[in-house]
Amino acid sequence: MADALISVVVEQLAPFLLDQLKKEVKLVLGAPEDVQELHDTFDKIRDVLDDAEKRHVKNVLLNLEKNETKKVPESAWLEKLKDVSYEMEDVLDEWHTKILKSEIARTGTKKVWHLEFEGCYSLQCLPRGIGKLRDLETLSNFIVSEEGADIGELKDLNNLRGKLAISNIKGVGKEASHEAILKDKEYLHHLSLGFRSTRFDLLDALNNDDDEAVQSVLEFLEPHPNLEKLEVNYYNGSKFPSWMEFPNWERRSIMLCTLEIRFCRNLKVLPALGRLEFLEDLNLYQLDSVSQMGLEVLGVLKNGDSSAAVIAFPNLKKLSIDEMKHWEEWVIKTTVNITLMPLLQTLRLYECPMLKSLPCQILSSSLREMTIVSCPDLEVSYLPLFLEELTLGNDAGSLSISLPIQNGLHTNLNSLNISNSPHAALPQGLSQLKALQTLKVSNCNSLTCILDELQHLSSLQRLPIYECPILGPCCQKEVGEYWNIISHIPNIYIDRKRIQ
Repeated sequence: MADALISVVVEQLAPFLLDQLKKEVKLVLGAPEDVQELHDTFDKIRDVLDDAEKRHVKNVLLNLEKNETKKVPESAWLEKLKDVSYEMEDVLDEWHTKILKSEIARTGTKKVWHLEFEGCYSLQCLPRGIGKLRDLETLSNFIVSEEGADIGELKDLNNLRGKLAISNIKGVGKEASHEAILKDKEYLHHLSLGFRSTRFDLLDALNNDDDEAVQSVLEFLEPHPNLEKLEVNYYNGSKFPSWMEFPNWERRSIMLCTLEIRFCRNLKVLPALGRLEFLEDLNLYQLDSVSQMGLEVLGVLKNGDSSAAVIAFPNLKKLSIDEMKHWEEWVIKTTVNITLMPLLQTLRLYECPMLKSLPCQILSSSLREMTIVSCPDLEVSYLPLFLEELTLGNDAGSLSISLPIQNGLHTNLNSLNISNSPHAALPQGLSQLKALQTLKVSNCNSLTCILDELQHLSSLQRLPIYECPILGPCCQKEVGEYWNIISHIPNIYIDRKRIQ
C-alpha cells in the first residue's frame, strides 16, 4: 500500500508541480533566484520520495529474508519529507505574493474582477498596491501587515461583493484603520473580522493588544447595512464599539441574519443584539469574561416604558452558546412587557459550568430542538411543550436527573440522546414521554440500570446503546438483567450490533 502510494506520488507530483512552475514563470519576470529556489525545492521533494520508495522496498525485502512480517520504522525519511514540505509551503506562498505583486504592477488600466487565494495557509501579507484594483469584485482574504498591504487599501474597493475575510487586524494603527471604509461596500454580504493572522501562532494566541487601541480599530470597520453575516474572531477589547449597538443607519435597519462572536476572551459586555430584527442565527463561543447577560443584550432600558411592548430577537431561530466558563446568570428583571425570541427553534448550550438558570421566556412553544452539554449547575424548570429533540451530554444539570414535564405528559418529544452521563441511572420521567420513538444512550461508563419506566413506552421504536460497559451486557437479548424491560422495543442495538 505504502510503496504503491509513493510510486504514484513520485510519478505524478513532481511533473505536475514543475508544469505549474513553467506556467507561473511566464507571469513573473526578473526573479531567477526565486525560480531556481522553487525548482530546487521540488527536486528535494522528488529525491526524498525516491529515497523513501527505495528504503521501503529494501525494508520489505529484508523482512522477507528474515521471514518476518513486521514493518521497519521509517520515521526518519518521513521527518525529512515533512521538513521539505514546510519549505515548499513557504516558498509557494512567497511565490504567490510575488506573482500577485507583479500582476498588480502590470495591470495599469486593465480590469481585474476576481482575486482568490486557495491553499495559502501560511501567507502572511499581500503586496502593496492592491487598492488600485478598483474593479475588484471578489477578494477572498485580505491580510493586514506592516510589510505589505495595510487596511487602508480597502478604502476604494467598493465593488467587492460576496464574502470578505480580513485577518491580522490587531496590527493596525488608528490612522490606518480610519481609511478602511467598509460602510460604503453595499454589495458585501459576508464579513469576517479576525484579530490575528490566518496562520496560528502561539504569540497570536497570547496577544493582549491595548484595549483602547483595538477598540478604536474596530470602530472604523462598520459595515454597510446590507451585510447578512458577520464574524468577529479574537477581538481582545473589553467592549465593542458603538456601531455594534446596531442603531438604524440612515433610517435603515441592518439586514444581519447571522452573527458569530468567537474567542473574544476579554469581552465583558455584549452589545444590544436583541435589536437586530432580521437576526436568525447567533453563535457565541469562548467569551471568557462575560459573567452575565441581562437587559443590555436585549436592547431594553431597565426603567423603560412599562406600557410599551418590546420584542427582543424577533426573528432568532437558532442560538448556540459554547464554552462560556464564567457565565453565571441569564436573568431578565424589568417592568417592561418583553417578548423574547418568539421564533426560537434550536437552543444549544455547551460547557457553561457556572450557568444556573434560563429565562422562562426562552423555553417557549416555538422551541423544537434543545442541546445541553456540560452545564452541571443548570436548573431547567420545564420542558418546552412542543420540543421534539433533546440531547443531554456529560452533566447537563437537573435534566440529567429528572425531566420536568408540565401537566404530567409530553406528547411531542420523539428523540432523546444521552451521552457521557456521570449518573448511575437514566433521568426520571421517561414514562411521560408518550411520543418518544428513539432513545440513544452512549459512552455512559457509570450507567448501571434502566428504570422500569421504559417498559411503559409503547411508542419507542429504537434503542441504540453504545460504549456503555456496564449497561450494555445487562441489555443482551434473553440473558440480560433488563431484557424484560426493553424486549418490546422493535429495534435494539448494542455497540452497533443489532440484537433485535
